[in-house]
Amino acid sequence: MKRIGMFITLIERRLSEILLLFMVVFVFIAASLRWFGYPLVWSVDLAQLLFIWISFIGADIALQNNKHIGVDILTRNLPEKVYKKMYCSLSPLFKQIREITGYPEKPV
Repeated sequence: MKRIGMFITLIERRLSEILLLFMVVFVFIAASLRWFGYPLVWSVDLAQLLFIWISFIGADIALQNNKHIGVDILTRNLPEKVYKKMYCSLSPLFKQIREITGYPEKPV
């Protein structure tokens, strides 16, 4: 099962690389054609669509590597004792939410 997950992750990485390359080349070609007076009317729509898919795939890859963006502005500025108390009191709650929703716990 782990090999299948690694294979899917590899496919996601390669797909995002290919889509990013295609988007950059396509936007360059569209800008060049616009400069010569032959604009591609649908180029912006395709670039936005590719950007959205790259963002979705990239967010999934970041989440798998535990590198996804997090909001820690509150916890960064708390004193150590308050942070530990808050962490110890809220961790069981979030663990229960993960169990109810079926979201697996990832090791830190």
